[in-house]
Order: sequence, then structure tokens, then C-alpha cells
Amino acid sequence: MADTRELGLEGPLDLRSEAGRHSVVRSLIDLADRENMTGVQKDDLAGRLAGFLGIDYGALKAKRILQIMNANEVRDAARSGVDIQLHTHRHRTPEDEALFSREIRDNQAQILALASTRAVHFCYPGGVYRTQFLPWLRAERIVSATTCDAGLCTRQSESLLLPRFIDSQARTQVEFESWAAGIGDLLAFRRAATQKYVPRD
Repeated sequence: MADTRELGLEGPLDLRSEAGRHSVVRSLIDLADRENMTGVQKDDLAGRLAGFLGIDYGALKAKRILQIMNANEVRDAARSGVDIQLHTHRHRTPEDEALFSREIRDNQAQILALASTRAVHFCYPGGVYRTQFLPWLRAERIVSATTCDAGLCTRQSESLLLPRFIDSQARTQVEFESWAAGIGDLLAFRRAATQKYVPRD
């Protein structure tokens, strides 16, 4: 157990398990959203987290991993034929329509300036979505929106709630190939269907 009050969190949290670590990350994300942190403030929070964990944050940042692309990188990618599309501009999904729309428009304006294209495809930051977002996205003339829900798209898929396969270092080659062939989606569905729902307090 570890005391995370120096990170702005309450009480000791268990970092020994994946679930415990995920809880800390979720709490930090919620803290950043609640306090409406700027990018600089979030970076400072990440630095404090690294210090708390005994990680050299300067060395980690120098590797340029887990960082957004800078303006020149976006321009170069667009010139090379990469299709640059939407997130929210500040990587958050406000539950206020005006703020949500501002995120879309600010992101579109930046992409237009850097890639010379009007972005109309969207990916929910962190996979966070609400049904109320759908009419807001339609009002901004967004064509498609992607969730982090595992699955393959079908003709019946809602265009603003598209599932996807998220490839990561935790995925094996066999898992990747099974999803590429369409079998992974069937196996995931069967596993989900056999799992028992346990309500939480």
C-alpha cells in the first residue's frame, strides 16, 4: 500500500495489483479533469507521479514515447499521406455541449492549419463516451466516431459508436492475427457471454 496524498489523492492505494494501479491512474485522470488542468499542469502531475514511483521522468520524456506529435511532425505526416483526424483538442470530453463543441472545433482548426484538411472522423479520448455526445457530434457534421470497445464493425454498427481492436504491447501475435482474420471478435463475444455479472456496491 502507498500513500498518494502528495499526488493530490486521498488515502493509501494498493499498487501491487493491476486493478490497484488502474485505480490510481483513473483517480489521477479524474483529478486533472476536476481541476481543469492545463497541459503544463498535467505534465507536472506526471512528473510527480514518476518521482513517487522512482522513475527518471526527464529520461522518459527524452525518449518521446507516450507523447503527442508536435506541429512539425503532424505536417510531415500529412505530407506523407497520413490522414490526420479528430480527438478532442484538450483530450477531454466535457458533458456540456458548448464546451464539447469547442473541443471539436478547436481540434478541427488546428488540423486544418497543420494538415490542410477538414477532419470529420473522431476518436473518443480514453474511450469515454455518452449517448448525449451523439447529437452534438452530428451537429458538428462528424461522419464517424470510434470507441475503445472491442469488436468489428458491421452494417448495423452506429457510425458514432464504432468498435475497434486496440493493438498494444500486451497483445500477442496470435491475438492480433485472430482479430485481423475476424475470429478474435467471435471469441471475445463468447467469453463475454459466459462471464457472470457481479453488481458492485
